[in-house]
Amino acid sequence: MKILLVDDNAQFLASAQRFLSHIQSVVVKTARNGRDALEHLKQERADLVLMDLNLPGMTGLETTRHIKMLDPAIRVVVVSLWDTPEFQAAAARAGAESFVAKQDFAAKIPSLLVAASPTAAVADSAGNHAGGANA
Repeated sequence: MKILLVDDNAQFLASAQRFLSHIQSVVVKTARNGRDALEHLKQERADLVLMDLNLPGMTGLETTRHIKMLDPAIRVVVVSLWDTPEFQAAAARAGAESFVAKQDFAAKIPSLLVAASPTAAVADSAGNHAGGANA
């Protein structure tokens, strides 16, 4: 499964990449903003985009809408500190399939990956946490 992780926080990117590296059959690429994410997706398709909301320039919601116009089959999961019903609803309206609070990243992402790709073998994450992924 190809995953594009979009976040402007270098610490979160590193933590999330480290966490995802423990999951078999997952290849992770990163982008620091919405424009870079769209450029990447035009060059190389991803199966799943893990999208922050608060990005410089184009917001995560705007980027999600553009991704869905580019390729509606790409699944987008918003991963954000802003875990409120209003932001969850806005993410859904923008086309995101799911919303995960950053503090819940390690607990919820493995099951979302299994749902997105039933053939993906998810490693036991016991003891393998994102360590700082709530940045």
